[in-house]
Parts: sequence; C-alpha cells; structure tokens
Amino acid sequence: ASAPLPADAIVLAPRATVALVVLGDAEDEGLGSTAPLRGEVLRSSVSTDADLPYGPLLGTLSLRVFEAEIEAGHLARAIHDLERRRTQMPLPERAQLLLAESCWASPDPAQQARAQDLASAYLQRVPGDFRVLRLLGVMALRTGHYEQAHDYLLRAKAAAPSEDERGFVDQYLRQLDKKVGAL
Repeated sequence: ASAPLPADAIVLAPRATVALVVLGDAEDEGLGSTAPLRGEVLRSSVSTDADLPYGPLLGTLSLRVFEAEIEAGHLARAIHDLERRRTQMPLPERAQLLLAESCWASPDPAQQARAQDLASAYLQRVPGDFRVLRLLGVMALRTGHYEQAHDYLLRAKAAAPSEDERGFVDQYLRQLDKKVGAL
C-alpha cells in the first residue's frame, strides 16, 4: 500500500502511456520511500505513437535531465544513463556530446581517455558545434597538445554563441599563451 497523496494533489487518469521525470531526490523532498514510484516507472514505457504530442519532446527533455546530473556531479550515473540501450526512444545526437563532456569531467582516467574519441566522432557529425570545439580545445590544452588546442579554441571562439562564451574561450587562449611562453 502506498502513502496517501497530499490534500492538494491533483490526480489525472491517464488515457495513454505516461512518462515521468523526477528531478532531484524524492526522498529529500519529504515524499518518503520512492520504492513504489520506482516500481511504477519501471513498469511504464514511453509511447512512440505519432498522435502523442509529447513523444518527440522526451528525447530533448531527457538531455536536460542528463545535463542536470552532470552539473550536480553525478558523472558515473550520467555516463551510465547516456550509454544505456534504448529501443523505444533513441536520444538526440547531442547526447554523444554530453557523454564526451561527462567522460572528460570524470575522475576515472579510463573515462577521460574515452572523451577524446567521443568528442572527435561528434565533431565529425557536427563540425561547427561550439561546445565540442571548446571541449576538444580544453582537452588538448590540459594534455599538452598546444597546436591542437590553439586550433580548436580559435574555431570555438569563432563559433561562440555569445560574447560571454567568447570571453571564456579567450581565457583558455591566454592560459595556452602562458604555457607556450613558459616552454
């Protein structure tokens, strides 16, 4: 038996398959045990019916969930979730960039080593993407490949979507200049 719902809860009877996304930890929000919720989510599936207006949006929504996991430092979970096989709902291509960013940010050297290949493969598919160019530039800078770092960072600066992003890339270019000047 599950706990009673709060008095202000709204209950809607689903007419189709429902997808549920919970951001944060339900137990931290005072909702008690999440076992019944997890059990129900595991039994549910995401519908791919064309007549459901939210179907195509779920992949994009899931990217936001993964980005929140990465930002919160749950890198192992994000990597696991991004690599999980999906038959009903494939993730958008940008998920590969998130996987590369997660691997690079991971404290695990094996994951960091994978980041280069993942980012390079993504760049092949999306050549002018600012985030992947910046990531590859930072990876090259941190690993001592200064010519590559310079190339990637200049390309990232040219593709930057805002003045703020260009400013961040300029900071990396200044770091690169200091490292090259110290040689």
